[in-house]
Amino acid sequence: MSYKISPAATTTILNHALTHPSSSVHGFLLGSAPTDIIAAVPLCHSPLTAPLLAAGLEVADRQFCGGSETRRIVGYYYASESASEGVATAPVLRAVESIGRIGGAVLLVVSNKKVSEGGQFLTAYEKDKNGRYLKNVEEGVEGGGGTVLDEKVFDFEDMMEGEGDWRNAGIAN
Repeated sequence: MSYKISPAATTTILNHALTHPSSSVHGFLLGSAPTDIIAAVPLCHSPLTAPLLAAGLEVADRQFCGGSETRRIVGYYYASESASEGVATAPVLRAVESIGRIGGAVLLVVSNKKVSEGGQFLTAYEKDKNGRYLKNVEEGVEGGGGTVLDEKVFDFEDMMEGEGDWRNAGIAN
């Protein structure tokens, strides 16, 4: 299966990771289906907690989707705080599972090494035959490498702390 991701979504994910280079970053993917991602919504840059995920899901669904058939939460993205590559953490996998119960979900993992080298830095994961998000999708992700911006990307956590607007108007989400 192949996943298409819009330039705006790729740019949001890339700049969220670059805004917090020493932290793991988390966010939601929006689209009409898990294979067609049109936007990314930054959630947090601190360790993921169940209350933060629940609040973020509810507010993101209301603010960014608003009951639309063509714009719903279809997945989750994650970048580790370490430069080494690895599988997503247990809290990340639980987050994707909770989104998947709504109607299927994809997990995109950012390769920090590939971000610094340039080129395709996202790897898609889908459920394996046992129902776990461990299968690396070999066809990968179709979409641009993203554009590095001079501005900070704010996430839901920043907004809750009064530091910025997580809608990031500078990026056409």
